[in-house]
Amino acid sequence: SHTIQNLTVKDSYIFGNDMGVGGIVGALRSSEIVNCHNINTMVIGNATNVGGIVGQIGVNKESKVIDSTVKNCTNSGKVETTGADDNNKSAVGGIVGLLVSGSILDCSNFGAVSGIGGCVGGVFGSAHKLSNIVNIERCINKGEISGDFDVGGIVGTSKGQIRSCCNEGQVTGNEDVGGISGGMSNERAE
Repeated sequence: SHTIQNLTVKDSYIFGNDMGVGGIVGALRSSEIVNCHNINTMVIGNATNVGGIVGQIGVNKESKVIDSTVKNCTNSGKVETTGADDNNKSAVGGIVGLLVSGSILDCSNFGAVSGIGGCVGGVFGSAHKLSNIVNIERCINKGEISGDFDVGGIVGTSKGQIRSCCNEGQVTGNEDVGGISGGMSNERAE
């Protein structure tokens, strides 16, 4: 397990053409990301799993699920992808694109987040097909969120719990669109 902490990327442009594009890091197998910030940096992907802080986190190359935590992180940059997988899922989020297992705590998104496919969220885009429970607590979104399906102000789609979160951003999509969560699978929101 690794820890990435106390980093800021500011006024930059990050583009990725393959899976896992992030403002701080593209892909981490198992870790904790604490107090990291994307300030006005555009994170653009022609791929899936795109996030303002991290594109994908929590699974190693052997598809072993490993709990990971993203805490006290903020994004104020634009996060966008023109890519989607075979199921038309983009997995794009203001903080995390794809999290396999673990927690997103005390994070805030202020930037616009968009994807051409589904699973688009202000904080968190999508859980992985191997996912265990994902906990999202005390997170805020104030950015505009747009996608095709499973589009939410906090979460695009996930398994787990959403607690004490707030969305103040506009959310638009075509199917399964919600102020907090677009799609829910064995989730609990409080």
